Amino acid sequence: MKGEGRKKEKNSRLAERSEAVMAAGAWVENGEEIHHQHPAVRALLTEELQQQILGQKRRRLLTFRHAVQSRLAALAQREDVAGKGRGVAISVSEPAPTMRKDLQQHQKPRCWNEECTDVSLTGQHGHPRKGRTVSFQDSACKKLARGFSAGPSTTFTTTDSEELKRQRQSQYLTHRRFFMDIEREHVRDHQRHRKHLMRVAWIKAEKEQQRLDEERRLERLKQEEEERAEHAERQFLILQHLRLEEEEERAEKAQKAKINMRYVDALRAQMKERIVQEKLDLPPLCSCGDSFWDSHPETCANNCVFFRNPRAYTQALHSVMLTCKEARNSTRTRTAV
Repeated sequence: MKGEGRKKEKNSRLAERSEAVMAAGAWVENGEEIHHQHPAVRALLTEELQQQILGQKRRRLLTFRHAVQSRLAALAQREDVAGKGRGVAISVSEPAPTMRKDLQQHQKPRCWNEECTDVSLTGQHGHPRKGRTVSFQDSACKKLARGFSAGPSTTFTTTDSEELKRQRQSQYLTHRRFFMDIEREHVRDHQRHRKHLMRVAWIKAEKEQQRLDEERRLERLKQEEEERAEHAERQFLILQHLRLEEEEERAEKAQKAKINMRYVDALRAQMKERIVQEKLDLPPLCSCGDSFWDSHPETCANNCVFFRNPRAYTQALHSVMLTCKEARNSTRTRTAV
């Protein structure tokens, strides 16, 4: 009964650390990207956080190792005391070659060599772009090798051998989890670095596109400004040419009107001289005046036919002169007869 109770107590105590082992590439965290921080600051913060997590895991592993060593030492001490009480001599010696081989297989991971072993991650953890080699530190491997190889070597009974085997299996699984965590940490670092590079490349491409767009916009604005300047200059030249043409036309009209007025004045003077010589009494040409000489293109009303119309006034004067000439000729003919 006592043996069964003690065996059950040992089994329940050792079963506390037998946890399931997860695959190396199954647990990969995808951290949510924070866009409002600079990529370099975010990388430093992430690296510091990962270093803290790794340090906590190492401290927990060392605590567990010391606890296992203390349990093994206490178990060996109890067995020694129980053997002396029953008169059974327990010989402390080196384990058999087969047991030593089992201990080496269960306790020593692959990296407990004199030199650091390179573990290639090519083909694992989501197939990264380039093969990456992960190197473990020699000091950590040697420390773990010394800590777990210096345990007491004692010849146990069948029950104690099974219990020791379970303990070794638990230690092996613990170390395996530890190195798998390190491996995952390297994979996550590689993924974070790759995401950081992709983010930097995306930012560079975006900035380059913005620069090109800004250059195109400035060039387009420059072309539009040049086109507006050319159009304004062309309009100015056209307006200046039209203004010069208007001024020339106005000057030409003024000169022509001046010549017409001279001609009208000369014709009026000549006609007035003839009428005075012949002592004729002519009626007014229009209703703008009381006498014949009150009609003039510059003094007539704006609804008069002679208003600013020297040609019509000249034709009227010529008609009057022809009429006077015909009347004078007819008078001379009658006088001669």
